Amino acid sequence: DEAVGVIRAELEDVAGNGLTAAEVARGKGAVRGARILSLEDPFARMSRLGHAELVVGELPPIDEIQRRIEAVTEDDVARVARRILGKGSAITVVGPAAEDWTPRTG
Repeated sequence: DEAVGVIRAELEDVAGNGLTAAEVARGKGAVRGARILSLEDPFARMSRLGHAELVVGELPPIDEIQRRIEAVTEDDVARVARRILGKGSAITVVGPAAEDWTPRTG
C-alpha cells in the first residue's frame, strides 16, 4: 500500500508540475546513451530496424535521432505528462495478491 501511494503521488506531481530541468537533462542523457549502446547489440539493432520499418515508417540516422532527443524541452515533457498521466491510473498485480486487497486512493 505504501509503495502504491508513493508511486501515485509522484505520478500526480509529474502530471501537475512536469519535471525539473535537471530531470529532463538526465532523462535525455539516459535515452541518448541507451540508443548508442544498443548499436552494439545485434538483437537491438534488428529490433530498431523492424520498428522503423513497421511502426515509424522511416529510419533516421543516429545523429538525427540524437538531435531529436536533444530538442525535447521541459514544456514538451510536461505536455505529454499531463496528457498521459492526468487521466487516472490502472494497477496490474502480477503474482499472488490478497483477494480483498484494494489500493489506497490518495
